[in-house]
Amino acid sequence: MPLYEGIREVNRDGLNLLATNHLTPARFAHWIDLRKTLEALDAAALDEMHGVTIQTQVLTQVAVAEGLHRRLYPATVSTRRVPKLSSAQRKKVRHAAREAAVATLTGDQFTDHDRGELRHAVSDALAHFNEQTFRSRMQDLVEVAERAVPGITASFSDWPDAVVKVRNILVHHGTNPLNEFESFIDLLAALKYSLAWVLRTVLLDRAGIDHLAIQNGYRDWSAYRLHLANVRQHLLASGGCAEDGLQPG
Repeated sequence: MPLYEGIREVNRDGLNLLATNHLTPARFAHWIDLRKTLEALDAAALDEMHGVTIQTQVLTQVAVAEGLHRRLYPATVSTRRVPKLSSAQRKKVRHAAREAAVATLTGDQFTDHDRGELRHAVSDALAHFNEQTFRSRMQDLVEVAERAVPGITASFSDWPDAVVKVRNILVHHGTNPLNEFESFIDLLAALKYSLAWVLRTVLLDRAGIDHLAIQNGYRDWSAYRLHLANVRQHLLASGGCAEDGLQPG
C-alpha cells in the first residue's frame, strides 16, 4: 500500500503551519474562550494516535467530529428536522408511536414483558428523533472546510456520506454491506487523513484565521499535499466513494 509521508519542505524554515504573526493577542483571547466551549475537544481533534489500529483512529475521529459539531453549533429551532414541532408535540409523537407498536403484538406468543420491552425500545429509538442527523452535522463541517480551503475533500463524491458509511459499518456491522475487506481498509485510510484535515480547518476558521492565510499555509506544507495524494490513491482502490473520473495524483 503506497503511502506518502512528510512534514515540511526541505528548504522551508521552521515547523509551523502558519506564521506566528497570525497568533495575535486578540486571537489568543478568542481561542481561550472557544476552548471553554469545546471542552478540549480541539486537542482531541489534532492528537496523533500512534500504535493503535486504523479502526480505532477513525472511530475516535468520528466521535470527536460529532462532539465538536455539537459544541460549535448548539441546537436551535432552525436545526430541528421539523422546526415547528414543539416539545409537547414531540412527546405526543413518541407516545403515539409506542402505543401503535405495542398494539401490533397480539396473540398469546407475546407476554406483557415483551410489550414492555417493545415500548422501551421504541421510546429509546425516538429519544432524539427531531435532532440533526449525523450526516447533516458532517455536512456542516465540510462546508466550512471547503469554503476555507476549496478542494480539501474534492476526491470524495460525497464526503459526509462516506463518513456515515464508515461509521455505520464500524459501529453497526452489517448496516452497510462489507463485500471486500481490502477496499474498506482503503476507505478507512482515506478518511483517517481527510477527517484530520477537515477538523483542523474548521478549528482554524473558528480561530479567526483568514482563509487565504490557511490556503497559503496548506499550499506550502507538504503534509497537506501528501494527504491529498494519499486520499486519491486509497479512494481509487475503494471505488464507490471516489469522485467520478478521479485519477491518482
